[in-house]
Amino acid sequence: MAIKSVIDGDTLKLVDGRKVRLIGINAPELHSPQRPQEEFHGRKAKAAAGEFFTRGAKAYLVEDKESRDHYGRALAHLFNDKGENLEAHLLSRGLAWHVAVPPNLHLADCLAKLEARARAQNLGIWQLGALSSQTLAGGGFQRVRGRVEKVTLAGAWWLNFDGDLAAVIYPEHQHRFDKKWLRRLEGQRVEVQGWVYSAPRGKKAWRMKLETPYAIEKGH
Repeated sequence: MAIKSVIDGDTLKLVDGRKVRLIGINAPELHSPQRPQEEFHGRKAKAAAGEFFTRGAKAYLVEDKESRDHYGRALAHLFNDKGENLEAHLLSRGLAWHVAVPPNLHLADCLAKLEARARAQNLGIWQLGALSSQTLAGGGFQRVRGRVEKVTLAGAWWLNFDGDLAAVIYPEHQHRFDKKWLRRLEGQRVEVQGWVYSAPRGKKAWRMKLETPYAIEKGH
C-alpha cells in the first residue's frame, strides 16, 4: 500500500484514503501552545516519517490484536520495503514516546528498549524535562515526575503523587502489574507517562490511567 501523506509523526494517510495510527508510539504534537518546545520535536518527527516514507513509497501494514481505534483509524505497525519499522525509526531518534496500549502489545518489549536507549543518550524529546506533579496544570499526553505519597491496592489501584496527580490502574489491567513492586513505590520518586485528564471526583485534580508497567519509570 502506498503512502499519500504524513499527517504527523504517528499518523499517516494511505492512497486508498485510510488514516493509519502507528501502534506503540506517541509523537510530540505539532500544535502545542502550552508546550512550544514539543512543537519543535513534533515537526522533526513528521519530517522523519516523511523521509522514511517518501511520497508514493510502499508501506507494509502489520496489524496487532486490535485493528481500529475509536476514531475509526487503522491501527498498525508500519514497515518500508527494506523491512525497517517506522516506530523503531522514530523511537531510536528520540522523536516519539513509547506507549503500550493493550491489547496491541506484540512489539512492546522491543519498542521499550529503543526508547530506553534514546533516553540514555539524551536524544530529541529526552532533552525536555518531565513536568512536576506539584505544578501540573493541564491535560493531554505528558511525562510527569513526583513522589508517590500513598499506594492503595483495593478495587482500582492508586498511586497518589505529591501535588494534584493520581495514577490509577483499573481492575482489567491489574494482572500486568506486581503488587509487591507497586507497594515499594510508596515514598519514592517516580516518573509516569500517559494521558492526563481532569479527575471527576476525589482529592486530586488530575488523573492518569496506567495500563501496563511500561508507563512507570523509577528513580528519575
